Amino acid sequence: MNIGVFIEHDGKEFKKISLEVLGGASKIALDKNGKVFAFVFGNIDKIDKLFSKGTDKIFYFKSENLYKPETFSNLIKEVSQKENIKLLMLGSTINGRDLAARLCAKMGSSFGQEVVDLKFEDGDLLIKRPVFAGKAYVWEKFLIDKIVLVIRPNVFGIVEREGKGEILEKEIVESERVKILELKPKKEEEIDVTEADIIVSGGRGVGGPDGFIPLRKLAKLLNAAVGASRAAVDSGWIEHSHQ
Repeated sequence: MNIGVFIEHDGKEFKKISLEVLGGASKIALDKNGKVFAFVFGNIDKIDKLFSKGTDKIFYFKSENLYKPETFSNLIKEVSQKENIKLLMLGSTINGRDLAARLCAKMGSSFGQEVVDLKFEDGDLLIKRPVFAGKAYVWEKFLIDKIVLVIRPNVFGIVEREGKGEILEKEIVESERVKILELKPKKEEEIDVTEADIIVSGGRGVGGPDGFIPLRKLAKLLNAAVGASRAAVDSGWIEHSHQ
């Protein structure tokens, strides 16, 4: 089984969750006698680092934009068809969830979201995911062989191995339907909730945007990320990236 992994980065470092997913993909590919293909967009140095993290081949699409969903989904679909990639894995981030849904629609794939575990039984892939707002978990089996999975943080460990492979730099053909007007970089001092070991979180009880000020101070002392409930985010008290 050949597996594709969407790799996210901030232009300097690869996201921890992407390296975790890559590590998990490498173990599945080893068991299933397949290869792992990494999809990297944007500009970042030391891209060959991904070989030591589990990938066999890197498709590197240089671009000034870190995320262009229409363009990226078209390119991943094209490569997946050529390389016979049956399983696509993405980290559960804002961009990862958005791109996964687009890929499913374009490729006619099955979709597994917020995956916390997976296994194979009699050749079929089963995933475990939360339901009822996390109050219970279910195992689901896929009935078709084209699958897109969104993986939660800390499901897999980051692997370290000696490895070399092939880097293919590909030309980006920009989509005309979507145009990025502005990118607003996140405050450098804030830790991404998907990368954090500790999260200081607030909800409707903080009373408003000012209620997150002491939480940010506490998070800074603990080297933690600031989290928020859906109610706080939907009320506009804090950015959606904190949910």
